[in-house]
Amino acid sequence: MFIIMVMNNHQPTEANMPAALKSERITILGTSDFKAYLFQEAKKEGISVSELVRQRCEGKSAEGREEAEVLADMVKELQNAVTKAEASLNKGLKDAAEFLEELRKRRSTDGNV
Repeated sequence: MFIIMVMNNHQPTEANMPAALKSERITILGTSDFKAYLFQEAKKEGISVSELVRQRCEGKSAEGREEAEVLADMVKELQNAVTKAEASLNKGLKDAAEFLEELRKRRSTDGNV
């Protein structure tokens, strides 16, 4: 088991820092494999382990951002496809209604003869 101490490298003084931006030390316990994973992920994203933990806990990982972008693109494509499908369906319904109306007119004309 190992202990990770997560802390901000820049420790501003209490006097010149707003309360929301003050950093505190957080200690967590985990396995050696978990420690290696954290350091590997942080290195892959080019950030510190502290920043990695903050981003992951806040849902701001690079992978999460990429997934959100891909999902947004898929939503746009789906919206476009739905719009086209609705237009095609409406045209088909209009054409069918016109055809049925034409058949009704022919039947009424043929019946009057």
